[in-house]
Amino acid sequence: MTKYFLLFLYFATLISFGQKTPATEDKIYDAIDFFTANPTEENLNKLESFSNSLSTKTKDKNELLAIV
Repeated sequence: MTKYFLLFLYFATLISFGQKTPATEDKIYDAIDFFTANPTEENLNKLESFSNSLSTKTKDKNELLAIV
């Protein structure tokens, strides 16, 4: 029983103090930075597909600015 309580406490702590997921604009900037550091045709295709997948869902002005 104590093992289960400690396991629960461990996961509850991870959930409570875990890192937040990055904002969409941060993901866009990371993708651009990755392409800038490694400018290959394959990475350009990945960046374009990532950008195309976001453009239909984007409504926030910070996200639109990051795409530009």
